[in-house]
Amino acid sequence: MIVGLSLQNQTQNPDSIHRIRALNPNAVVLTSRDLEALSDLPPPLASNIDLDYPLLQSTPNEWKASDSAGNVVYDRFYPGRFFMNLSDFVPAVNGQTWRTALQNFLTSQIFPSGLWDGVYFLGLGGVLDPAFPHFDDPALFNYDWNKNSLRDESPAATSEMVRAAKIKMLQQLNSSTNGLQLAMGNTSRPEFALAPLVNGYRLECFNFWFNQAGAPITSSSQAGWRVAFEAYLQMQATERFPQTNIVAGCGASAADNNTPPNSSQHYLTPTPDDIAKHRFTMGTALLGNGFYGYDLKDPLSAPYWFDEYSVDSAGTAVEDRTKKGYLGQPLSDSIELTNPGMLVFQEGFDDGTIPNTFIGGTGGCLDYARDWRGHLRRWKSGY
Repeated sequence: MIVGLSLQNQTQNPDSIHRIRALNPNAVVLTSRDLEALSDLPPPLASNIDLDYPLLQSTPNEWKASDSAGNVVYDRFYPGRFFMNLSDFVPAVNGQTWRTALQNFLTSQIFPSGLWDGVYFLGLGGVLDPAFPHFDDPALFNYDWNKNSLRDESPAATSEMVRAAKIKMLQQLNSSTNGLQLAMGNTSRPEFALAPLVNGYRLECFNFWFNQAGAPITSSSQAGWRVAFEAYLQMQATERFPQTNIVAGCGASAADNNTPPNSSQHYLTPTPDDIAKHRFTMGTALLGNGFYGYDLKDPLSAPYWFDEYSVDSAGTAVEDRTKKGYLGQPLSDSIELTNPGMLVFQEGFDDGTIPNTFIGGTGGCLDYARDWRGHLRRWKSGY
């Protein structure tokens, strides 16, 4: 699975994709496309043809997200990237809105090239994008989806609108392609509402879902991991076939290393913490049906080949793609092995007293509650 390659490859360097397929005929390659935004930055000087630029030029102002004063809403992280109005209030221009124009762009300009196996959508979240200015502050939230020049929108209502619009866009795309093009998204949180309409997601920094960024691996909570793991399996169970989830582990962040944001190319060697995070995340991915990858720092990091990826017949780790598969194929879905535990004490709900033999100590705890009559209602031994 190779996802997120720039669309510029289609017109400026298509041979790069052909070379990839010559090296690995089974490779699945998806181009990147923003679902709810465009960039108004000019194309590179070296490009004679940039498919994104004609799309930008044909996009009227009526389709752009704006505030109550009519100002276009720009991404607060990426200069030049502005958002589109996905609501039903957008006026049709030449019989189209952004939602239909993007679909036509995909089906007429990208898929017929035969270069790609589908599209990898940026911004495929089911809630308001955190890149919107003041996305989490209702007092400063200022967007005019219904074009009435009033500040009468809320973050919650906007999330509902965005989710409904993206569902319609994906439904229309799948219908227009008869489901023959793969569709993926990227997310840093579970996306249960959109999962049935795509083949998969790149689960960004999946280990951060159950472990705070920068914290040692030993601090991972079992409960946090379990929630993330169940979300992974639930999304997998509802997605279109074939499922193409990519469980992406992440190492240190820029804040962890006190390095500039663009210094990923200098972070080439895994730390002991990387090894632990990688193995924990890879093991989790293997419990489902996902692909796996690990970024030593962030998505701009150079690829690194971990020992577990391939092992020769002597059990020695080698950087050789032909030596993959030493783990074999799964014989079944993953099975949870539960411990039935040992009953220490049992008491009815209506009456009961704590035995004198139960003595509190630093090695354990005892949880119980009494009702208004003083009767023991619930208690259990803990750890």
